[in-house]
This record gives sequence, C-alpha cells and structure tokens, in this order.
Amino acid sequence: MSELVHEGNIFILYIPIGFTVSKVAEINSLLDIVESHEGPTALIITSKNHKIFSAGMDLKEILKEGGTAEAAARVFIALMKLYGRLLAFKVPTIGALNGHTIAGGLMFALSLDYRIMARGKSTLKMTELPLGMVLPRGGDIVLTTKLPPTVHRDLVLKGKSFSCEEGLSSSIIDELVEPQDLMRRARELANELSALGDKKDVYMCVKKSMYYDSIETSLEAKYSRAEWKAMGEEEPKL
Repeated sequence: MSELVHEGNIFILYIPIGFTVSKVAEINSLLDIVESHEGPTALIITSKNHKIFSAGMDLKEILKEGGTAEAAARVFIALMKLYGRLLAFKVPTIGALNGHTIAGGLMFALSLDYRIMARGKSTLKMTELPLGMVLPRGGDIVLTTKLPPTVHRDLVLKGKSFSCEEGLSSSIIDELVEPQDLMRRARELANELSALGDKKDVYMCVKKSMYYDSIETSLEAKYSRAEWKAMGEEEPKL
C-alpha cells in the first residue's frame, strides 16, 4: 500500500517496494492529490522499508498470475506510463532512496527530478537481461535521458551493480548522505524547491520541453511482435 503525508508545502509519498498494475493505479491517484494542491508544492518519494527503496515489479504477485511474460508486461507498461507522468510532473520531485534501487525501481527513481541516497551497502542496478526479460521498444528511455551513455550501457548490458558511491560519481544520484540525515535533507531540498511548484503549468511545460521524446515514448509504451518472440511468447492482446 502507498501512503501520502502532507506537511505544509511538502507531500511525502511512501511507495511499496514492488509494483503491480493496481499499485501503480493507487500511486497515480495519490499523485492527482499532489498536483491539485494550490500554492507552493514539492513531492518527496521514499519507502518505509529500511533496506529497499524499490525492487521494481512485484515478482511474487506476477508469479501468482502464472509467472508469464504477459503478466510482467502488463506491469511494465503501466510503469512506463507512470514514468512518463513523473517526467512531466507539475511540481518538483525528490527521491529519498533509503535502500536498494533495482530495475523498474531504478527507472522510477530516474523519472524524478532529484535523487538523494542514504550511504551504506545499498545498490543501484538493472536486472532485466539476467532474468531474460525484454523491455518494450524504448523501454529504457529514462536511462537514455538521464544517464551518461557508458553508465546506461554498463547497467543494461553488463548488469553492473553500482554502489551508492559509484552511483554518485556516475550521476545516477545527485547526493549521498548519512541514513539518519536522508529525510532531513530531502525536506530541506523540497522546501527550497517548493516555490517552483506554485506555477505548476509552467513547471510542467519546461519539463515537457526537456524530456519530450522520453515522455511520449513512455506514454505510448507497447511490446512489438519481435519482442514477444524474443521472450518465447505469442503476442497477446494487452
């Protein structure tokens, strides 16, 4: 379950560590509340799990649905549309990464404007290739948009696991702080940026200009017949 907390000009959204179609729909409903808030606004997104910010798709739930590529694809397409929405979100967004940030969870974090991570043993990585999961065409466009090409390559093709320190030096995250300082620093940055969230339509238009191709690709996400074939599946009607 997601939870939204309102603190003055700041909203804090606590997300589940695994995504399903219904969980993505719940997040979208809470994002509607944030965007409808009048006046200065900023959004912090984190999780209540002390070890994991987000692991991407909820594989346990996908297994309950038969563990098919079709079940996973439904979740990922919902996630891509969420990435597109966040890339164009009307108020400043800050990810407070309190643990491992993996696969779809990493792309979720990269859809936000800023990322602050707690120092420790947490990693940042992609897992689709080792799992044999094919992304839809343009499925990693958030990585293309937000990361240097060599970092994108090493995450996706090598499956490299980046430490939090490597994440900082590779521009995956913007700041690295001690765990006890994570939410304090996130609130501090949110307060600094919240005035930008007063002119919501202006903020959204600037972001759409910055990320136009990524937003359009994410919102129109779908799998091709060739991608289904690569996963050994017949093309379903999603």
